[in-house]
Amino acid sequence: MLPVQAGFGEPLALLLAASAATVRGKLRSVPSLHFARCALLGPPGAPSELLFATTFDDEAAAHLAELWQHAGPELAAIFSHCSGWRAPATLDDFTRFLERGACPSAALFTAFDALGVERVRDDARLRRELARFLDAHATELRELSPLEIGTRAQTELGVAKASVTAPSGRSPRERPRLAVAAWAGLTLTGLRAALADVIDFVRELWLDTSVRLERAPGAGSTAPLGAQRCFSHVARVKPGRFRRAALRLALRALAALSFAATAAGGSEGTRSILAARWVLLDDGRLVFLANHDGSLRAALGAFALRASALVGMVWSQTLGFPRSFGWFAGGARDELGLAAFAAAGELSTPLWYSAYPELGADEMRANAEIRALLAGDLDAPGAARLLALVRD
Repeated sequence: MLPVQAGFGEPLALLLAASAATVRGKLRSVPSLHFARCALLGPPGAPSELLFATTFDDEAAAHLAELWQHAGPELAAIFSHCSGWRAPATLDDFTRFLERGACPSAALFTAFDALGVERVRDDARLRRELARFLDAHATELRELSPLEIGTRAQTELGVAKASVTAPSGRSPRERPRLAVAAWAGLTLTGLRAALADVIDFVRELWLDTSVRLERAPGAGSTAPLGAQRCFSHVARVKPGRFRRAALRLALRALAALSFAATAAGGSEGTRSILAARWVLLDDGRLVFLANHDGSLRAALGAFALRASALVGMVWSQTLGFPRSFGWFAGGARDELGLAAFAAAGELSTPLWYSAYPELGADEMRANAEIRALLAGDLDAPGAARLLALVRD
């Protein structure tokens, strides 16, 4: 989170829009970078803060060095609109500048933790090569069984044994679970939250202070890249020590559940999400950043259908979220209200990047499974699954 110099907000917004294609071209050379974005916070035309976020492999120091090496001049031009930037800058200046504004992610989810950037791209190339092989030999392969076809494909494509180690060094099989004490704390907090929701509802009726949502001007205009879109959102935590404490507890639980979902390659509520993170700022704002495929309405609908309690226990602590009583009644189950809440808090994101914009989340998972099947000891069910994945 980087403060914008007074009077530099509008020039920064124009620069981000004008330089988006150039910056994306430079970022394409950064080996560790999955996703990046620059979002603007503050009034339209005069933003007061620049949010710069990246999702990357390995260590932060190495990642920052790659960013500076491949996109240093372009990023320097952007950051020169922010307070505290030194020009001319060195890698050390760049690193210190970003470290000063760095905010920890309260929870982070990615579609598949075991896949680095190059592996995702290689998996997509392998699927295309397999499809070309099947098309080129369609006549002769038609007479063979799925297992014989799969064995031929293994020989022709020569796939190396698939790695099972995540970029972070963790095994993707690690799936932490919440302890009994954590579940008990969440249950008690949920009951207290339900009571607080009733009190808030009565107070709003008595004082007529209900929040009226309006779409943020200038938001929602981010163009898709290939199959993907990005969503940047900010909400303010409701006043009171209890709401902040409840949110912190919910985010701790969400962090463990997100890690488990990442290790498992996703869950039903996150089928269209490639990456998502929550960041709680010191001033009481909750930032949500996501990269997804398909429409935002569809992604929110999946949340409402499959993970309404999870979404509710976090966002119900913020102003403007659909009326809820506890984490299960109302809230995220109100699809129209959830869509209005998302639109009202959406941030202008004129510049964003994806290392593999043509891939959807399910396609990325399928590509990884294709590689795993080709790299393993193929049997008849595995061969049938392989051909089904290619047809899909």
